[in-house]
Amino acid sequence: MISSKGSFATTMGEHFSFDVFLNHSSKDKVVVRSLAERLRADGFRVWFDEWEIRPGDSIPAKIEEGLEHSRVLLLCMSANAFGSEWARLEDHSLRFRDPLNKERRFLPLRLDDASAKDWLEPYLYIDWRADAGDREYVKLLEACRQPRTEPTPEQAAARERLQEKILSLGHTNSVRSVVFSADGRRALSGSDDNTVRLWDVETGRSLRVLEGHSGGVNSVAFSPDSLRALSGSADKTVRLWDVETGRSLRVLEGHSARVWSVAFSPDSRRALSGSEDKTVRLWDVETGRSLRVLEGHSARVRSVAFSPDGRHALSGAVNGVVRVWDAPAESETGEAQVQYTNAKVLLVGDQSAGKTGLSMRLALNDWKASDSTIGAWATHWKLPLDSAGGVEREIWLWDFGGQADQRLIHQLYMEDTALAVLVFDGQKEGLFETLGQWDRDLTRASRRPFIKLLAAGRVDLGGLRVSRSEVERFAKERDFRNRLFETSAKTGTDCEELKQAILAGIDWENIVWRSSPLLFKRLKEGIVRLKDEARVLMRFNELRDALRLRLAGEGEDGVFKDEELKAVVGLLAGPGVVWELEFGSWVLLQPERINAYAQAVIQTLRADEHERGCLPEERVLNGDLMYHSSIERLPAEEERFVLLAMHQTLVGRGLCLREHTTAGTLLIFPSYYRRERPELVGHPAVLVSYRFNGFLDDIYATLVVRLHHTESFDHDQLWRYAADFKTLTGKQLGVKLTRRAEGAGELEVYFDPAIPMGEKIIFIRFVHEHLHQKTRDVVRLRHYVCPHCGTPVGNREVAMQRLEAWLDSKSPGKPTILCVNCEKRAPLWDELEQIFASPEAHQRVRKLQEQSAIVLDNESKERALVGEVISTVALAGQISQEFNVSDHGIDMQIEFKDDDGEATGRKLYLQLKSGDSYLRKRKEDGAEIFTIKKVRHARYWMSQAFPVMLVIRNSDGEVRWMEVREWLNRASDGGKKAVKQILFEGERFDVMSVRRWRDRLLSPR
Repeated sequence: MISSKGSFATTMGEHFSFDVFLNHSSKDKVVVRSLAERLRADGFRVWFDEWEIRPGDSIPAKIEEGLEHSRVLLLCMSANAFGSEWARLEDHSLRFRDPLNKERRFLPLRLDDASAKDWLEPYLYIDWRADAGDREYVKLLEACRQPRTEPTPEQAAARERLQEKILSLGHTNSVRSVVFSADGRRALSGSDDNTVRLWDVETGRSLRVLEGHSGGVNSVAFSPDSLRALSGSADKTVRLWDVETGRSLRVLEGHSARVWSVAFSPDSRRALSGSEDKTVRLWDVETGRSLRVLEGHSARVRSVAFSPDGRHALSGAVNGVVRVWDAPAESETGEAQVQYTNAKVLLVGDQSAGKTGLSMRLALNDWKASDSTIGAWATHWKLPLDSAGGVEREIWLWDFGGQADQRLIHQLYMEDTALAVLVFDGQKEGLFETLGQWDRDLTRASRRPFIKLLAAGRVDLGGLRVSRSEVERFAKERDFRNRLFETSAKTGTDCEELKQAILAGIDWENIVWRSSPLLFKRLKEGIVRLKDEARVLMRFNELRDALRLRLAGEGEDGVFKDEELKAVVGLLAGPGVVWELEFGSWVLLQPERINAYAQAVIQTLRADEHERGCLPEERVLNGDLMYHSSIERLPAEEERFVLLAMHQTLVGRGLCLREHTTAGTLLIFPSYYRRERPELVGHPAVLVSYRFNGFLDDIYATLVVRLHHTESFDHDQLWRYAADFKTLTGKQLGVKLTRRAEGAGELEVYFDPAIPMGEKIIFIRFVHEHLHQKTRDVVRLRHYVCPHCGTPVGNREVAMQRLEAWLDSKSPGKPTILCVNCEKRAPLWDELEQIFASPEAHQRVRKLQEQSAIVLDNESKERALVGEVISTVALAGQISQEFNVSDHGIDMQIEFKDDDGEATGRKLYLQLKSGDSYLRKRKEDGAEIFTIKKVRHARYWMSQAFPVMLVIRNSDGEVRWMEVREWLNRASDGGKKAVKQILFEGERFDVMSVRRWRDRLLSPR
C-alpha cells in the first residue's frame, strides 16, 4: 500500500475547501467510494457526494458549491459515465478545463475499457482499471499535488543564509537600455527590435549588431575590461557576448519571465540578472552555472548592481523595495543544472529531390516511401558522441519543403544555421538556377557564416544526368565543402558518409552553448516527445498535466510551476520548434502546419484566373483553399485554430491588407497581383531607385502594406509588382519592383510632378528606411535631371559615388556632374538631397513608421481576440460566428445549444475591442469608462433582439465582457437621452461566464 498521509494535504491551496472533486456516474459508486476513502486517508480533502449532500439539500446547488471550491476534478470515465449522465458530467468539467483557471486541474481517470469521447483524446489519463497497481496511484498523487509556492522572505532568508537589509527607496524599435564602455569610446544599446548594437561614440557609427535574442532587449552591460557584454531580454534569457567578434558565447536560462536588468561583478567573473519572476540570479560567467537564486522580492525586479568589492548585490523592485544580498563566489543553489549546445542543420532543395527520405535515413537510419514535405519539419537528432567539457551536444535536423511557394515562409526558420545540405535531383537537367536561388536564400536568412554541403538525391533511379564537372564547378564557386555526395535514402548509398561529414563540419566552438536548470531540459525533452508522437495542438493546461503525468510515470519529480513550463515553451518557440498562439492558451507543437495552410493560400491565389491577388477573408478562415495533394488536413476543430493563427500571422507580419467591403472583408496580397500595369500617358517621373538583395516578395508586400497604414498615403491601384498611391490631395505616387538576375531587385519610386518636394521626400525616405530595415546591401540611385536643359543624367552610379564621397570628406565645395547635352554642371547636393538628409525628415518618417506599426499591431491583437472568443466558446460547447461586414457595431455572435446539443436560436451579440486605449479611469472614483465614438452604435445595440456584450482585451491578454443593451436602455431612459459613455463593469470572459449566460437565456421565463 502506498501511503503519504499528511504529506500532501499541507501542500494544497488555502482558498480551496476541497482538494479533489470526484466526478462520476451514480452507477460507479462502489469503486469511486473506495478511491475517495483512499485519498482521504492520505490527507486529501475530497468532495464525494455521499459525504457532502444531506437529506433536504438542493442537490444541484451542493454540486455547484463543491465544484466552485475544488481545485482538482477527477473525471471517472466508464461505460456508465458515457451513458445518460454524460452531459451533466461533461458540464462539471468545464471550469477545470478552462486555461484561464490556472490553479485548477482536470484529470481523467479510466475505470473500464469503454472508448473515450473525442474531446478527451488529447488528455493523458490515470489507469484505474481492476489490474492497476500502486504505480498509477503514485501518478495520481503527483498529479493532484499543489505546485510549490513562492517562499516567504523569511523562508528565503533562512534557506539561503542571507544577510539582507531592506531600504525604502540605428534601432528599428524602442531603445530600452544604453551603457558606455569603460574608456567612454564605445557604447551599447539594447532595443525592442531584439538586437544589441555596439556604437562608436565619436563618429556615431554602428560598429556591430549583436543578434540572437527572440524578444526585446531590456538591459545591457559592459564587463569592466569592455571585452564582453551582457544582455537581458524579454525572451527570459541572459546572453554573454564577445564584443570584438559579435559572437554570442553563452545563453543563460533559468528565469521564468522577462529579464529586466543585468550587471557584471567588478572582476568580470560573475553576473547578476533581475527578472519579472521576482527573483535575482547570480551567475558564474565562465561556466554559465547559476550560483544562487535570490528570492524575497514580492514584485518584478527592475534593477540589479554589484558593490565595488563584489561581495554584495543590490536589487530594486517596482514596488519601491531595495534589497541588499550577499554575493558569494561559490555555488549555494540546490538547483540541478545542465550545459548543452545544439546545432541547426538544414536540408533544402527543390521538390522531389529526396530530402524527406534522406532526413529520415540520417536521423533514424530508416527509410520509407513518403510524400513531399509541406512547410518545414524538424526532428531532434541526438548525436552519438560523448559530451565535450561537460557540455551536451545535439542536432536539430530540419527538412524544408521544396515548393517555390514556400520560400517566403522558410525565412522564418533559417536563422542561426550551423550547416546546410543542399539536395538536388540528379535526374533533372538545368538545375543550377534553382540551386543558386536556394544558396542565396540561405545566405540572406542566416545571421552568420555556416558550412554548406552538396548532395545528389535518389541516385538509385539512375545516377547523375548532369555533368559532374559542372556540379563540381558550381560547388567550388559557391564555397561548398567536401566532395559531392551521391546519395540514395532507399539503399543507404553515401548516407553514412554524408552523416559523418555533417558531424565533422559543425563548428561547435562557434555555436553558443546554454546553461539551463535540469528541469527545463526535462520539460523540453517531454515536449519534443509529444511532438514526435504527432500531437499537433494542446492547450497549455493540457500540456502541463500531460508532462506532469509523464514525469511522474518515469520516476521523475512531476512538480513544476506554470511559469517554468511557460519559460520552456518560450525557449522552444524562439527557433520555431513550437509556436505559442496568441489566443486560447494554445501551444502548436507542429508549427509547420502554419506553413502548409499558408502555402494553400498562395496556391489558391495563383489559381485565380482573374489574377486579382485577393481572397475573401471568410474563405481563408473556413479553410476553403486549394491544397497540395500531399497535405493531410487537420480535424475540423484543430484546423479552425491553426487557420486563425495563420491568418493572424499574415496580417501581423504585414504580408496582406484587410479591406472591408459591403460584401465582406477581403485579404489583399500585393505580391500576388498578376495584372500587368498598362502604359500610362504622362507617366509620373522616377526620382530615385533602389537596388537590393533579399526576399523580394516579403520586402515588397510589407512595404505596400505599411505605406497603406500611414495617414499620409492611401493605396490606389495594385499591379504586378507595382503599387500606386495617392497623397491626401489626390496626387499620384508609387513604387515599381523589377526582378533582376541572381534574385536581386530594383525598386523605382515615382511621383506626379505637381507633388510638393516635402511630400516626395517623406515618401522616398519611408521607402529608404523600410529597405534598410528589411535587407542588407541597399544601393540608392538618384535620377538626376539637368536643371539647365532637362536632360537626365546618364550614369547614376557615378553621380551617387561622387555625392557620397563628398559627404564623407566634408570638403567645402559642393559636388556637381557634367551634363552631356548642354555641358553645364548639374548640382548633386540639391534641395531634395538636403531635405532628405535632414533630421526633420527622418523624424517625420519615424512617426509614420510608428503609426503604421500601431495599426498592424492593433489588427493582430483584434485577430487574437477573435481567436480567444472562438476558443473559449468552443470549450464551453457553444457556437460562435464572426460577422464579415464593415463597421455595423457587432463583430460576432454566440448561439447556445440545448442539453441535446442542438442549436436553440438564443444568442448573444459581441462588439470586440482590443487594446488599453478603450478604457480610461475616472479620476474621482477610479471607475472604468468606455467612450462610445459612434452614437449610431449605441442606438443599434439598444435595438437588438438579443443581449449585446462589449468585450475588451487589454495588453496583458485579459478579456472581460459586459452586457450593454440593457445598460444603455436604462441610462438613456429607453432611448430618450443620448448616452456617450458606458461605466464598464465587466466580468472575466471565460468558459463559466459563457455557461452562465447560456443558463440565463435558456432558463424558463
